[in-house]
Amino acid sequence: MDLTKKIYYFMMEAVPGEGSEDALSCGGAFINCWVKAENEDAARKIARKYVEDENWVFIKEEEANPAERSFYVDDPETLACYDEACEYGLSAAFYMWPRDEEKLN
Repeated sequence: MDLTKKIYYFMMEAVPGEGSEDALSCGGAFINCWVKAENEDAARKIARKYVEDENWVFIKEEEANPAERSFYVDDPETLACYDEACEYGLSAAFYMWPRDEEKLN
């Protein structure tokens, strides 16, 4: 891994953008992103751009933290996301809820 860059984790809330294939069935999502960047602000910009590029509308940031591989060793799914971000620079997981249901708090 590039030693000048670290992995940052963000949980964001978003809704499908107009014309999105998810817009008819999906009310929204929490999007977990792992981003490799030089600092948290740069990582945040990358994560927000990714969400927009996927035709989702950012609502708010729920969580932002530096991430380390050791945080995920007991969870193979999130460990795979972390490792993917190390290799490719970004990984994301969408946790969507149906259009007619309220999101869980």
